[in-house]
Amino acid sequence: MISFSLPACSSFKAVTLSSNELAALLACKLSGSVIYSKDIWKLFFQTFAVSLDGALDIFSGMKVTLTRPDPDVLDALGEVKVNNFSATQLTDAAFITTSFQIRLRPFLSLVSTDFLFSLSSKNFSCQTYEIVVDALSRQTSLMEEVQKEAIVNNFIYPFLSRNDLSDPKCATNMTSISNWLEKNFGNFSAYATLTELQNLNGNFSSFGSLDLLSPTQVAELTLSFGALNSTSQMIRVFNRLETGDAFTNVDVFLTALTSQGTVNITPSVRDFMMNQTFKIISVQFPEFETSTWSSWFTGNLIPLLPSITSEMLTITISNISCTNYEVM
Repeated sequence: MISFSLPACSSFKAVTLSSNELAALLACKLSGSVIYSKDIWKLFFQTFAVSLDGALDIFSGMKVTLTRPDPDVLDALGEVKVNNFSATQLTDAAFITTSFQIRLRPFLSLVSTDFLFSLSSKNFSCQTYEIVVDALSRQTSLMEEVQKEAIVNNFIYPFLSRNDLSDPKCATNMTSISNWLEKNFGNFSAYATLTELQNLNGNFSSFGSLDLLSPTQVAELTLSFGALNSTSQMIRVFNRLETGDAFTNVDVFLTALTSQGTVNITPSVRDFMMNQTFKIISVQFPEFETSTWSSWFTGNLIPLLPSITSEMLTITISNISCTNYEVM
C-alpha cells in the first residue's frame, strides 16, 4: 500500500481498485486543492497499472472541475504510459487515437515542455503524428499562449525536422499546401515563424501561400520578398489582412513590421499602406483610449506617417481630446 493522502477519498485506500473506483479516486484528487509531485503521480499510476487504461477511459467521460491544474499529472502519464508504447503501437492509428483523443484528452491542455520534447522523439508514423496534433488542437481553447508556442517549438517543428522519418516532413500524399499545413500544424500554424514553415515546405517562399499565413508571418514574408517596394504585392498583403478581423490583423502586422527596426518603404507603397490602414483604424477612433492613440501614432504608424494627408489629420483631430492629442 502506498501513502497517498486523500482524506475525502478514504474509501478507496485498497491496493486493488477497479477501473470505476480508480476513476472516482482520480476525479476526487484532481478536484481537490492538494498538489502532488510527478514522482507521487508516477507511483500512483504504476501501483494501479492494471486498472489504469479502463480508469482513464471512464475519467475522459466524467465532468470534473480542475480547481488547480497540475501539469505533473500529464508528465507522469507520459513516463508511465507513452514512454512504454511499443514501436507497433506508435504507428497504430486506432491505438494512438484511443490514447490521445480519449485517455489523455482531459490532461492535454496541461502540456509541458518536457512532455512535448519527449513526444518529438517518438517514432510516430505521419498518420499517427497527425492524430496527436489533432488531439492537441482540440484543447487549444484551454491552453495558455506560451503552451501553444511550445507545441510548435518543442514538438511539431522538431518532429517534422527529423531526418529519420519514413516520410520526411510528412509531405507525401498531401493534396495542397493548405492540406499539409492543416494536417501537420493543426491549430498551431500561427505560432511558427515563416522561416520554420519555409524550412519544412518550400511553397511558403512565395506569395502563393499568403492566404495561409498569420499577420506576423505576412510581415516576415513582406520583408523577405521585397513587398515594401511593390504596390501590386502590397495590395495582396492588405487583401489578406482585411480577411477576418482587419483591425487586429493590421495591428499585429505593423507591430511585427516595426519590430525589425527601421524599414524602408517606397513612397508609392507607403501611400497605399497609409491609406488602407487609415480606412481600417479610423472607424475605431471613437473607441480609442489614450494608450491606443499612443500605440498607433507613436508606434505602429511611424513608418507610414510621412504619407498622412490633411484629410486624415482632420478626421483624426475631430475624434480626439486634448489629452489624447498630446500623446500623439
